Amino acid sequence: MILIVTASFSVASEQSNIYLSSLSKAGELPISDETTYLVDYNNDITIHTILSTQPAMKSIQSQVINFGYVKHSYWFSSSIENDLSSIQSFLFEVGYPLLDNIALYLVDPATNTLLKEYKTGDSLPFDSRPLDQPGFVFPIELKASEAVRVLIKVSTQSAMQVPLTLWEPMTFNSSTQAKSLFFGSVMGIIAIMALYNLFLFMSVRDTSYLFFSIFLSGYIIAEAALTGIGYQVFWPALPNWNEIAIIVSANTALAALLMFSRQFLSLENSLPRAYKWFKLLALVGFINVALAFILPYSITIIATLAYALISPLVGYIAGIYLWRTGFKPARYYTVAFTAFICAVTVIVL
Repeated sequence: MILIVTASFSVASEQSNIYLSSLSKAGELPISDETTYLVDYNNDITIHTILSTQPAMKSIQSQVINFGYVKHSYWFSSSIENDLSSIQSFLFEVGYPLLDNIALYLVDPATNTLLKEYKTGDSLPFDSRPLDQPGFVFPIELKASEAVRVLIKVSTQSAMQVPLTLWEPMTFNSSTQAKSLFFGSVMGIIAIMALYNLFLFMSVRDTSYLFFSIFLSGYIIAEAALTGIGYQVFWPALPNWNEIAIIVSANTALAALLMFSRQFLSLENSLPRAYKWFKLLALVGFINVALAFILPYSITIIATLAYALISPLVGYIAGIYLWRTGFKPARYYTVAFTAFICAVTVIVL
């Protein structure tokens, strides 16, 4: 099931404050469950409408905001108060890098006036972001006893996932460095594997090495796009490419994986009918790549998610079947791809 709503909701006439003393103790404070929301079905509600009419919002009683794939926009509201005796600088993070358009407004709750606004998103050039981060991070400063209301409007063709977190700058920097180090290490290892298999192909001319190298390269690009690091580091001035990077790289990787599986499992001899079906299914992946340049993202991402579930599963089933028949390479193939199948399923869901 593609559409997942993981929050439970109730109407809230008043919104409770989020106190910075809680943030100072933990360094990181998820606030999704203390946030209210409003559905903007026609995408015509402006910040001035919110401030002038004060529409009732619903509370989100969950630590996860995930409405799945929706066509309309959403407004989110959080009230933050500095209950400490000194000026506090903190970061407000919207932690899903694939949101197309984000408008964040800081409002004085005492006078109901607009203090500051930011407009960013992964459909805009990367330099529209207030901070150079893979996700969307906004700096806020409050004096002692000062409060602010944060209003966010989000519209996107990707999943409406809006994880909201407050950070102390030092804690955020430490967390970001750890994540970057882990990502760089893992992707570096995979890149070395991709180059190694490419060199093997150039040496022995076995196309299975070429297909495996393409699969690994596509996986690296897909992960870079999914985490926002690709847009931050590799293509910050290419928002149009950023929009389809996941579609192109994921489908290319999966199609190459099918071609690799076909060669590695010797399907031409062991399962002649499956050999033809694997080729046809790989062709579907390349068709998805072509459609990414023509059709809207909201359509091609659904096709990609379905393809990501089906194509590895087909290879996995073939591997299990050949393992049971005594074909030794199938044993290694099946064991190696068990974790991959589980990971892909979790990501898609």
